[in-house]
Amino acid sequence: MSLDITDFLSEFKDKYEKIKYIVNPGNAGDSMIVSATFKLFKDLGLDFSIHNSNEKYDGDVLVYAGGGNLTDKYHSLRNFLWSNHDRKNEILILPHTICHCTPLLNTIGSNVKIITRERVSYEYIKGNMRHPENAFLADDMAFHINNLEAYRNQSHIGTCNIFRLDVEKTNIKIPETNKDISRDFI
Repeated sequence: MSLDITDFLSEFKDKYEKIKYIVNPGNAGDSMIVSATFKLFKDLGLDFSIHNSNEKYDGDVLVYAGGGNLTDKYHSLRNFLWSNHDRKNEILILPHTICHCTPLLNTIGSNVKIITRERVSYEYIKGNMRHPENAFLADDMAFHINNLEAYRNQSHIGTCNIFRLDVEKTNIKIPETNKDISRDFI
């Protein structure tokens, strides 16, 4: 069920001469996703240029950055899709967390492919897209960062509290020793 994003994007290279990469506004985590995406694009030899989500495009191949921007808390990706889904563009949304956008999903055509980064979002879009064959599931782009394995098996001592404090925070009690990484690296 899960898509190999490397193979998927390799097909993009064979099919399209140049793509327009649409930047996703965000925090340090989003910057990490962009860094990993650029590395993968370079490894695959994809020819791309960087563009803004506020523009209107016509007849272009558009690849929107991965992240969590298609929810009720953020609107950049939602606005981008409303402005560009019916303008002869081929659109690919890289792995995202998605919810609360059923009217949009019911409207977009077969020219829009959406990749989610977790099963809940995948099931949501698959059940609500007009073209569910264009719903995919793949790992977050951040997992393509170089040497990520070096951090997996290190021994650690103590407790690390890294809870978010922005609009994506939960209702849990935040410890005094908390470190919000998404704020620290902006």
